[in-house]
This record gives sequence, C-alpha cells and structure tokens, in this order.
Amino acid sequence: MEGLGLCKRAAMIANAGKSRAQAKTKALFLTQEMHRLHRPLREQVRYKSSRIT
Repeated sequence: MEGLGLCKRAAMIANAGKSRAQAKTKALFLTQEMHRLHRPLREQVRYKSSRIT
C-alpha cells in the first residue's frame, strides 16, 4: 500500500520536534484526512471504470 507509506512520511515531516503524544495525534489526524479525501476519488474511478466496460 503506497498510500499508507505516504501517510507515514507526511506525518513524520509534520511532527518534527513534537512530543510522542502530539506526533501520534497528528499522524492519526493526517491518516483520517487522507482516507476522507481519497474515498471520493476511489468512487469516481469505480464509477468511470464501470461505465467503460
């Protein structure tokens, strides 16, 4: 899963210099946001591919 790796990398960059608890909270937030943003994209792709075939 490449997306999960990108999430972790983004979280590591965003959390530089923060405490472990703050970093964990931020990583969880970023992961949830990425899933929220990508869900509509997955649905669009599924819809387009079903129309093509």
